[in-house]
Amino acid sequence: MTILITGATGNLGGEVVKHLVGKKLPLRVLVRDLAKATHLKEQGIELTQGDFLHYDTLDAVLQGIEKAFLVTSNDPRQVEMESNFVQAAQRAGVQHIVKLSVMGAELEPALPSTFQQWHRQVEQQIEASGIAWTHLRPNMFMQNMRWFAPAIAQQGAIYSTVGNAKISHVDARDVAAVAAVCLSESGHENKTYTLTGSAAIPFDEVAQKFSQALKRPVTYADVAPADLKAARLANGEPEWYLDAELQLFACWAEGYGSPVTTAIADITHKPATTFDEFAQYYARTHSLDFFNLERVATGFTFLEGPVYNASGDYLLFCDAQGDAIYKLSADDRIDVFRQPARNASGLAFDPQGRLVACENRDRCIARTETDGSITVLADRYEEKRLNSPNDLTIRSDGSIYFTDPPYGLPQMSQGKELDFNGVYKISPDGQLSLQTKDLGLPNGLVFSPDEKRLYINDSATRTIHCFDVNPHGTLTSDRVFAQMTGDSDDWNADGMAIDAKGNVYSAGPKGIWIFSPSGELKDRIYAPEVITNLAWGQGSDRNTLYLTGISSLYRLEYKIS
Repeated sequence: MTILITGATGNLGGEVVKHLVGKKLPLRVLVRDLAKATHLKEQGIELTQGDFLHYDTLDAVLQGIEKAFLVTSNDPRQVEMESNFVQAAQRAGVQHIVKLSVMGAELEPALPSTFQQWHRQVEQQIEASGIAWTHLRPNMFMQNMRWFAPAIAQQGAIYSTVGNAKISHVDARDVAAVAAVCLSESGHENKTYTLTGSAAIPFDEVAQKFSQALKRPVTYADVAPADLKAARLANGEPEWYLDAELQLFACWAEGYGSPVTTAIADITHKPATTFDEFAQYYARTHSLDFFNLERVATGFTFLEGPVYNASGDYLLFCDAQGDAIYKLSADDRIDVFRQPARNASGLAFDPQGRLVACENRDRCIARTETDGSITVLADRYEEKRLNSPNDLTIRSDGSIYFTDPPYGLPQMSQGKELDFNGVYKISPDGQLSLQTKDLGLPNGLVFSPDEKRLYINDSATRTIHCFDVNPHGTLTSDRVFAQMTGDSDDWNADGMAIDAKGNVYSAGPKGIWIFSPSGELKDRIYAPEVITNLAWGQGSDRNTLYLTGISSLYRLEYKIS
């Protein structure tokens, strides 16, 4: 039995493929662009190329197919496209079509939604074809929250026209799981399944759940259909689609989207995804959408150490494993600043504008002089080599504070001469002094705006420690300031930054954690990859935040509160 999946490079079809690959069934996928499906070919899946609008290309695609999953993108020619497929399936002797439809299609012509009418037309054609059928009628996909991502990012709001109506949103991944069962098991022929989430909730509750997931305020505002259409037309969306969508919204506003079924649990033997679960997942995986997070550049090996030079209006950052320091100019041009860079990680400018770097290769703190020569400021403590200086910060009097974990050593132990991981100070006269050796893996560090406190991350425990800084620059009164807990072990506490109001920013699990001066968690910025460090960039109000990920440099306009 060979199964054909249409839309296999899309979100829903791709999820169906994942489920069926796990069942080790013979699969064939229909795509228009073979180049976009190379990842499927690498899994041993048979690729075929065709076009719904050219029915003659579908005959070869459907030869030898017993069952098929039919899904097309929203298109004003949707009925023609799917009709071509059904006719080709008849000619090829396909025995079963599982069609993605829409909730409420059975109520035609009572409902005014074009989408429902289109889907019902195709359903009726399949039913009259002599081919066994299964109609999947899902409610609004939770993934359609992408519609609202720009407004959430820019205004902290969700706008729609459905008022207080409740909708039983459904996760597309659950719909895909149902489709996979219907395609791989018998007993679902000539049946219709209405697929919903486990509860119907209004949009103000949707906003609350995204607010909790994003750790930032999100509100819901009901707007007039004409106003919503005008705003989205201005964003370039096609008018035919908006008209059809507003018809569907009108159905929901009348309560037609509120029914809840148990079909997902009945068929897959797993509970439907709750909106809370979805919001947490989606906030993590689509952070670029929700936080105006811009990927400035990518393709690096292991980025670290961003530092902004105000006088030159440029940003430096390191590729620690790629052994280079890069320069991002005001026009977003990226040039190599230095290569090799002795595996530099942390960077900072001293009061004289000289670059100071933590150099992993030579296990030292080094300064670039105005003539371009390099001076090693510290590489040993009590005649023993430092571990591998990782990050640093410089006080206004020129004192350099740096952390010395063993991250740069092979296996974090080979060649280690010190039996602790310290935090050090290099005074303006060049004297090196140990400030503490009580942290497990000291990492990022940053001064409070008045320089009376120094915050230091301990990666071993995911805690931020706060030290008082006496007038001579010595650290005293160590205490735990905050802890980054409650997330999976995808990364540790890492680089740090601070704003003018004393809020502390730390790279940590799943992105950036932001704490008030009292240690209260204020906000989270989720990122699509591990974030190693961060720094404020250009602008008199210092509201541009640069983040270094493992492979990419990101930029974020962040409003300080």
